[in-house]
Amino acid sequence: DFYQGCELIDLSMVDPDNRRPVDFACRRRLLDEMRALAELPAQRERPDQPDQPERSAQPTQPQLGPALQALLAQASDGRAKFWATWRALQWRAANEAMLQAADYLPLAVTGERARHVIAFARRDGPRVLVVIATRLFASLGLQVGTLPIAAVWGDTRVLWPPGAAVPSGGFVDAIGGGRHALDEHGAWPLAQVLGDFPVAALAAVVGSSAEINPGTRTSSGTRTSTRPSRRPSAAA
Repeated sequence: DFYQGCELIDLSMVDPDNRRPVDFACRRRLLDEMRALAELPAQRERPDQPDQPERSAQPTQPQLGPALQALLAQASDGRAKFWATWRALQWRAANEAMLQAADYLPLAVTGERARHVIAFARRDGPRVLVVIATRLFASLGLQVGTLPIAAVWGDTRVLWPPGAAVPSGGFVDAIGGGRHALDEHGAWPLAQVLGDFPVAALAAVVGSSAEINPGTRTSSGTRTSTRPSRRPSAAA
């Protein structure tokens, strides 16, 4: 849950207080920006043939990945937090019944940055949500200006429980927008999953028999609008 007015960065030295005035005009403006951001494609379309070069001479449509990286580069203005909060609340509002019935699965993390990652899954039959959160950025040893994404995570992986059924349609990141599949070891390489943003919420694609090559990342396809969260947050 979120305190109203704390959707952005709050550097107060005391606990949040709902009695403080909230700049709703600012939050409405940011919400409009986030809605426009959510319409961007998750990844630039690539040529069908590996040896066929992309036609860089043609104008390219803005992509969600670089846009999210731009939010991270200015994280102090709160827009990156606002984006993650809004997307998570939207998914929760659209899947409330599933989350009420779902069980909890802690997920193991391996690799050089494992202590910087927390991961778990919520599962209700074939419906699954995998949450991947990162932490302790200051001790990652990154140079100033280096974003905690992509190659920073090296060989770090989140493991799906051995023997547990895996949804055949793969997973779509409700925050980053990309589609991800388990690799041949039954894991998600974080250098790929966190390629543009240091948080992920991988929702299983239910009712799809499409096969996804291990380790590939493709466009998330169409998006559907969801009703606002009923929680007392301006970001909803």
